[in-house]
Amino acid sequence: MFKIVKTEKHGNYVLEDEKTKKQHSLVIQFFEVQPKVGDKLFLHEKLFDKTFVGFSQPFSFEPAVKNSELMLQLGKNPDLAVVVCGGKKLMLKRIYG
Repeated sequence: MFKIVKTEKHGNYVLEDEKTKKQHSLVIQFFEVQPKVGDKLFLHEKLFDKTFVGFSQPFSFEPAVKNSELMLQLGKNPDLAVVVCGGKKLMLKRIYG
């Protein structure tokens, strides 16, 4: 789980890993939700690996229809994420294009 510690221009988010306290900077576009400082994100570790074939910034996410199949893939699929905004959890799916 990552905490948003800073937002910058053009969708640049500074995220802090809650376990290691290491900070990462990613460019992320969100549709229909706008996380802010203090909100939390669950992102797949591959999204931080520049050698991952699916690594391309900006990453774009939109709300996903929550179903049991997607819940089983969470943590295994780098195209799924969860944002916690205002105490509410929202499942997101990555969009391309």
